[in-house]
Amino acid sequence: MKGHSALNSIQIRNLGVIETASVEFSSGLTVLTGETGAGKTMILSALNLILGGKFDNNLIRNGTDRALVSGEFQIPKSLISVLDELGAEVDENEVVINRVLSDSGKSKLSIGGVPVPAAKVAEIGEDLVEIHGQSSSNRLLKSSVQREILDNYGKLERQVGEYRTLLDSYRKLERELNDLKASLKNRDAEISRLREVVDNQNKAKVRKDEFFEISSEISKLESGQAISEAINLSLSVLASDEDAPASLISQAHKSLKSIEKIDKEIAAIVEAIRDSIETLNFAVSDLERYRDSINADPAYFDQLQSRKAELSSLAKRYGQTEDKNLSLNQFIEMASEAKAKIEQLSGGEGALADLTSKLDDLFLNLKKAAINLNEARAKASTQLCLDVQQELIDLALPNAELQINISTNDPDNPKNYGNDGIDEVEFLFRSHPSAKFASIGKGASGGELSRIMLALEVVIAKLSPVGTYIFDEVDSGVGGKAAMEVGKKLAKIAKSAQVIVITHLAQVAVWADSHYVVEKSESGDVTESNVFKVEKDRRKMEIARLLSGQEESKSANEHASELLDIVASSVIS
Repeated sequence: MKGHSALNSIQIRNLGVIETASVEFSSGLTVLTGETGAGKTMILSALNLILGGKFDNNLIRNGTDRALVSGEFQIPKSLISVLDELGAEVDENEVVINRVLSDSGKSKLSIGGVPVPAAKVAEIGEDLVEIHGQSSSNRLLKSSVQREILDNYGKLERQVGEYRTLLDSYRKLERELNDLKASLKNRDAEISRLREVVDNQNKAKVRKDEFFEISSEISKLESGQAISEAINLSLSVLASDEDAPASLISQAHKSLKSIEKIDKEIAAIVEAIRDSIETLNFAVSDLERYRDSINADPAYFDQLQSRKAELSSLAKRYGQTEDKNLSLNQFIEMASEAKAKIEQLSGGEGALADLTSKLDDLFLNLKKAAINLNEARAKASTQLCLDVQQELIDLALPNAELQINISTNDPDNPKNYGNDGIDEVEFLFRSHPSAKFASIGKGASGGELSRIMLALEVVIAKLSPVGTYIFDEVDSGVGGKAAMEVGKKLAKIAKSAQVIVITHLAQVAVWADSHYVVEKSESGDVTESNVFKVEKDRRKMEIARLLSGQEESKSANEHASELLDIVASSVIS
């Protein structure tokens, strides 16, 4: 099972009748037995919760306000990158999934110490564990599940993937074609609307951020007189001929310069004064330049006002925000896009013909892939039926037959193409040659359905990436020799995967590599000390109890010894 997943252990607190329990699992076949109501199935419920299953607060043990379940898993390499993206802590390819359940109806799930939604954990769990119970057998009644089983058996993952890639491309191109058709349907009106946008931009020639620039210029001109008066007053102070600061500072600079060689400190001061003179002169020049830039021409001011009004009108008409400058920038982009769309629509007939041709070619490839997939399924179905029938013979259904009906929808109709091809897969069953084939939901009893499911698992287990199988009620409706064969089949699956079985049949339990017993205390609770591994004589006593209900029964113990000896001498291949 190298590279497969595995369930290492489960810890439970305050779940159902279980107060505390801890179970460690090993490879091979592990069996859980115990009296009815002892909590065997509660361990399966705990695993369902750990793997993101639905939570019912009735599962919380009476007298407590919360329950905790935890599972440690060995993970396959394929999941390491997924868990790394989540930030989960993975230690030597092992990860812990915890779930805390509250009586308020809320629960918290974490994987590797990181909170994760239940749906994501459930998705990850599909690659870790496969659970089979009565509900799992019911899943087998679904056509989609039957098709999935057939595809897994036939190793058709690559072909299904190639088909889906083609289907995605076909659907994408089909949407593009439909969008173009819809556009062309209203082409003249659309072109007229788009051309109006382009014409308005060609006429107005709006520049990016032009509205902001004009508004700033108008604001400056509106304050022109006040600005000029303030600048002229400043210049009269800074640039007068005699008492100007620059002139006075220059005199000070000249006086100090004559003594600067006496002391370096004076030289530094002289340098600073010289820099201040230059700074002051630059400021005077900048003020004069700014004063001269103010255009007091009334015609220029009117021109700016007129342009602002024009831009405001465009912003109001096409704007998507109250910010007129931003609206006009968006209008520029709108005009550019409109121009490109006009070109596309004007050449629409050619584009339509081109897309139609491409779609036809792609459909031919899709059709070929669907037909190839159909042929591969037909070939795989024949061999799958033969393999399952052989397993059913061993499971005391010697005359039973499985037939797989593959009905193919019209390959020339694109509407018939779904995510899994154009095939409808149906498993048919009959228990003896004189009976008519019927869908397995109608043709198989509950016990037969469980054995069909088991036969299928035996056949496809070696092909599955899942490393752990959990079986509950798989022995429903069987006993005697058939039950022995069920146990043997489970042991056979356990050669290539970890198998955990909850059973009440001794004929199944005797095949276990590891056998755990769940007991209730006198109070009806289950604590950690009530879940224990049985071996040798203690295991034989449990097998005897399963056979007769009496651990001390001499005949039951002899029968138990006989069954254990049969298993010990059996060769599983």
